[in-house]
Amino acid sequence: MKSDDEKQKELEKEILEWAEGYAQEHGYVLNRDETQLSAVIRGLARNLTRHGERYCPCRLRSGKPEEDQTII
Repeated sequence: MKSDDEKQKELEKEILEWAEGYAQEHGYVLNRDETQLSAVIRGLARNLTRHGERYCPCRLRSGKPEEDQTII
């Protein structure tokens, strides 16, 4: 059975792969600063685990799903 840390790392890897694909498809470039990129990916994974969506970790959620759609 996987530990919570292993599950978190796996989820972070999945989100990074998603972000790379999304960026490439839409002509974006991910932050080249590995520390910053890692922090954002970790925050997205944490929000997905806690709240069920990849809410931007840089923005505060209102707790109202209809209002928070803009920060997913």
